[in-house]
Amino acid sequence: MSWFPLRLVKYCKREHNPLHGATHVQLGTLDYYRGLDASFSSVGDSEEASYTVGLAPGHTFEMDDHLNERLFGSGMRISGKFTVGGEGRAAATWSVANAFIYSCYELGSQELPSVEAAREVHPEYDSYYCIEHAEEFAQLVLERLTRHTYETILADRAWTEIQRTAITQSFQLTIRPVGARVEYVDGNELIFDSESVHDAPHHSELLKLALFTKLRRYEKQREFRFAWIVESTFHGPLPVKKDPILIPLQPFREVFQSSFENGLKR
Repeated sequence: MSWFPLRLVKYCKREHNPLHGATHVQLGTLDYYRGLDASFSSVGDSEEASYTVGLAPGHTFEMDDHLNERLFGSGMRISGKFTVGGEGRAAATWSVANAFIYSCYELGSQELPSVEAAREVHPEYDSYYCIEHAEEFAQLVLERLTRHTYETILADRAWTEIQRTAITQSFQLTIRPVGARVEYVDGNELIFDSESVHDAPHHSELLKLALFTKLRRYEKQREFRFAWIVESTFHGPLPVKKDPILIPLQPFREVFQSSFENGLKR
């Protein structure tokens, strides 16, 4: 994982600010943000980490083992809904495997955080704190996540599949931290014909594409996103449970004291 100098700020409610007594950092999940109601439209996104694979009019293809492997990986497949559009066009929309995420606002080189900026993100946000060491933050969260058993963090269907497959297959489970600036795009659809579909991006590329791109209407968020992906060497990415998870803050106070205690705070 390659990191670069960042000026990240987390806008939040004062009660969730570790500089003002919060004892945990909350990791959200993709499914959690997909399901937020309309009052949280500034942070929720029903199309979070989804992409559409479209088939050009007049073309057909068979979903063979090769294509399944490229789009979904072995074993556990990404869930999706298949629909047929107008003029014979077919499109399938997939949401990538649910992962833990933590979103920040990236400041410009001469920009300072403010309560006013926090309220632009969400009207109830009245506070913020800075994160100066992105890689250390990601690694500390990873260390805390690995203290959980996979049974407690994986979605029930994924854990059931793991138990079933373990009878006949040998594989390892890991949690991989990633982080990147979110790119804002006009659309999230990939169009293929019956030949080019077999050269579709590998599912690992599609995972990164879906995780770190959002529609342009969210551009004002200027998001830098951390994600922690549970993976199997046989199944590929595996979905975690929907609900957010709380990470105790004590180790963060020790490592990030200069950032949390001496940095700007409100």
